[in-house]
Amino acid sequence: MTAAATPSVATDETKVPADFGDYPKHVRDGWSWPRFLNFEWARFLTWILHSTVTRVKLHGIAGLPKWGPYLLLPNHTTSADPFLITAPIGRPCHYMASVAVLRLPLVGWWLRQLGAFAKIKYIKDKESMQITQRLWDAGQIITIFPEGRRSWDGQTQRIAPGIGRLIKRLDARVVYARAKNGYLFQPRWAKYPRYIPMEIEYDGPHHYGEDWSEEAIAAQVNAKLQVQHGIAPGQRAWGWRMAHGLPNLLWACPSCSALEGLQVDPKDGDRVRCSACGAGWRIDAAAQLHPDEGGPALSVGAAYHAQLDRFGVPPRGPASAGLPAGVVLQAKHGRIARVPRGGKPVTVAEGAPTLTEQALELRGPDGAVRWRAALTDMETISIEVGNRVQLRIQGELFDLDPGGESILKWGHFLLGWRSPGHPVEVG
Repeated sequence: MTAAATPSVATDETKVPADFGDYPKHVRDGWSWPRFLNFEWARFLTWILHSTVTRVKLHGIAGLPKWGPYLLLPNHTTSADPFLITAPIGRPCHYMASVAVLRLPLVGWWLRQLGAFAKIKYIKDKESMQITQRLWDAGQIITIFPEGRRSWDGQTQRIAPGIGRLIKRLDARVVYARAKNGYLFQPRWAKYPRYIPMEIEYDGPHHYGEDWSEEAIAAQVNAKLQVQHGIAPGQRAWGWRMAHGLPNLLWACPSCSALEGLQVDPKDGDRVRCSACGAGWRIDAAAQLHPDEGGPALSVGAAYHAQLDRFGVPPRGPASAGLPAGVVLQAKHGRIARVPRGGKPVTVAEGAPTLTEQALELRGPDGAVRWRAALTDMETISIEVGNRVQLRIQGELFDLDPGGESILKWGHFLLGWRSPGHPVEVG
């Protein structure tokens, strides 16, 4: 069976227990009263947001199952996705969330009360799979973001290969949720949200039979989650301080390629200007860059990918950076911290973060190496909440702070040199 084949549709009448009745009571989904009331409070807050800011339009929600388990698979463009997408359903949902998010003070606790459970990214996490199985057997809705990370440019990210295996193992009913304009509501790189209209399309439930392979299911998931973000003519959309955070994404000037050249205009939070060449751009609510000197607008996503192309694979900084021999990238000052499981980061070393073709080092003022990790020992490299580059090195987690420089730049260079010749996807 290929990914283009049509899955069968699982209807409410196929397996519904005769004594299940209508769905009005939370106890039929196995939730305690405190957790259910917390869920209703989150629904109320989301309703306010949908009614005022996102002005959301819902499609396909009437056909969602009122009973029993299913996997809810949304695209992932904003930190508010778990609420924006699941609140309209009316049934409590569980969420597979990253460990870093659940460690956040207060927010992590609240998410757990709403049904979130931890999944360690980019590795096989046996504990999270056991929790998923228990929830499925208990008839719960389980929300999983197949991309595994929020999009930086609005494009659907490469789907994690394990999703097809999970769907087959559970023999799961699947519902897709496509949030359109979630990226424009608050791009991952942006510090402030925008006043943007949204649409959410619910598609399902679907069921994939025995003739579907894991690879074909994963390809189908990828196809189902493709969206186009944009503001239709006549729709009201605006924002404030829309350029704040943009230099983290565009860590090289689109005009002269100077590293860390872009700065937000202190007099206009919707503009950036390069400190090296003086070129400037104004960003609008549709994430389009308008050059100060005139000419066609350029989308932020297109500028981001053009930047990556300019620096190649594996990426190299410009010769004008004047780096020492053998050094690919270097910051003036930073720190590396170990992240114990369930604990707070503990600083291991401070110094100048220095990337060579073989290792990441922290060097002192005299050039002496205070800490070093070979790139071949780095199992995962990801971007986590709080603007941190997180490294898994021989089973241990470390946070890299590059001293105020773009974490996306450092993540891109680290990934590019760890696996030269492979596509670089900063998560």
